[in-house]
Amino acid sequence: SVRFFAYGDTRSHPEIHNELAAEMLSMVKAAPSFGSLALVSGDLVAAGLKESDWYDQFFNPAKAPSVQQLLSQIPYIACMGNHEASLGKRVYDFNATLYRQKFPYPYVDPTTFYWSFFYGPNVQFFIFDQYHQYEAGSRQLQWLEQGLSESTAKWKFLVFHAPGYTCGNWHDPLDEDEMIKVRTLLEPLITKYNVQITFGAHNHVYCRYDVNGVQHLTLGGGGAWLYNVTDFKLPNSMLMCG
Repeated sequence: SVRFFAYGDTRSHPEIHNELAAEMLSMVKAAPSFGSLALVSGDLVAAGLKESDWYDQFFNPAKAPSVQQLLSQIPYIACMGNHEASLGKRVYDFNATLYRQKFPYPYVDPTTFYWSFFYGPNVQFFIFDQYHQYEAGSRQLQWLEQGLSESTAKWKFLVFHAPGYTCGNWHDPLDEDEMIKVRTLLEPLITKYNVQITFGAHNHVYCRYDVNGVQHLTLGGGGAWLYNVTDFKLPNSMLMCG
């Protein structure tokens, strides 16, 4: 079996993220197998183009000492969210220079943010970048299909920020467009190559969809204010929210 932590949207409230990190550390102490890795589905800070946000919301030892301890003790695996490329007030630069400097993973393309890794022989994670091109025929989509088709892992997990199945009420119409892209471009590969779980965030809730046996998780409760799930129009009865 494999144990790891998974969450997202740690932005804006480092005191909440710090509480979660403290709880994770206590779980690792009680059961060291939890110390395998922390998987984070993006939006680590509110305005990732501002150095001040990285310090105030993520790396500040006074505001988030447990976060710093967590970073020092277990591998911290993140994917890029829209806020990593934000200057605030919906101004974006998806080169996300500061995020790349602080999380220099072995990206396939040095201008984008997608990559994959094995955890032991039986688990492979694919970290997908929704904020660079992944239309049909794109280099990233070809990379994903090749990686999934050639994977020898029993368990294949796909990680990206904005989920295709989630509690409704998106930030704006572009979020619904992103949902449609996930369903039309990624879901056929997810189904064809037996991806068992997708990990997302973006919406500030916990939500789990079962779609043809694939678990689609929204894990947006890492620090950003939580949405009121009862306000949402839930698309169908396969949804589990809480």
